[in-house]
Amino acid sequence: MAYTHEGMSPKAVRTEASRVNGNPIVSRAIEAGRAAQEREKRRNGANRARGIISRLEALADSEDQPGAVRVSALKILAQEAGMLATTSKLEVTTKNPESESETLAELENTLREAFEETG
Repeated sequence: MAYTHEGMSPKAVRTEASRVNGNPIVSRAIEAGRAAQEREKRRNGANRARGIISRLEALADSEDQPGAVRVSALKILAQEAGMLATTSKLEVTTKNPESESETLAELENTLREAFEETG
């Protein structure tokens, strides 16, 4: 038989709810119900996150989408993966290299210095 509050005043409902909640069987059932609701909420959140990530991946991989859309989707995915947690600003103050080998050497030095600063 289900409990009904029909015909009861709000104060009487609160009083009766407090009394019934004092029963260990009822309080355990309420806690179990709340725990089940929390698990359902987490599961729904995880499913929603997976759906959003799946749609972002589809956008990033779609050749029908403009480049800006694809890059934005990739950026969001990289942020979600923790790949863009830190950023560093790089400033090049050297003269223009004369050859491809000088360009590669300069790039290697610049990257080495940047990683030494962050590492």
